[in-house]
Amino acid sequence: MTGSLLAMSDGRPYPQRVGRLPRQLGAISAAWLTQLLQPCYPGIEVQALVVVEVRNGHTTKLRARLELNEVGQRAGIPSHVCLKSNWSEGFESGDICELESRFYHLTRAWSGAPLPATYFTDWDADGGGRGVVVMEDLGLAAGKFGHSTDHLGVDGVAQGLESLAALHAVTWAHPRLHRQVWLPVSMANPVDNDGLLRMYNYIKVNLGKDDYRQRLPRWIYETPELFSHAFDELAAF
Repeated sequence: MTGSLLAMSDGRPYPQRVGRLPRQLGAISAAWLTQLLQPCYPGIEVQALVVVEVRNGHTTKLRARLELNEVGQRAGIPSHVCLKSNWSEGFESGDICELESRFYHLTRAWSGAPLPATYFTDWDADGGGRGVVVMEDLGLAAGKFGHSTDHLGVDGVAQGLESLAALHAVTWAHPRLHRQVWLPVSMANPVDNDGLLRMYNYIKVNLGKDDYRQRLPRWIYETPELFSHAFDELAAF
């Protein structure tokens, strides 16, 4: 790593990187990943990158199998990783990717937090919201990647809340968090304020499902503008 994130509130962890992070999936290659990782792991070479799976949603989860030289192997980077960014080519995720990259950069020092192992993070810090995380391949673990149209059920929501509670408990009232000027502390940020517009296509898909029709009040279907108004009021609050 290149020092505390506190000193990088307006900058990047690896300013020696030239150019912006790619926005197109076709730009992802072994050569690109080699160049990306070298400021953190001098001498590393990704000799081969085989795409195992690509999942596009709010962000892109690219599961990959890597062949690494000895430098990469000694660094502890596994042969199976997940690259997370936005290469969905159609869904603009605002500043989610940069915020997520900053978050994982910060949390690498947190012990006991229920988080995946992270091997690299970087972002552009130019207002475009681009960021990338190289983490362990959770596709090899139990469970599955979710999607906005998935029906979690009461138990699934409860498990998600319990996981978030465990994460918050690790850093509750930690003074370091309050010094992270980049970290949103309320809904007053575009990712949340514009959430209804960003997720509208997914919402339409969910509203058409029988499970949702059986549970949601009729007014959501008959006067959807009321739901939009309620969301705007919540964001303003």
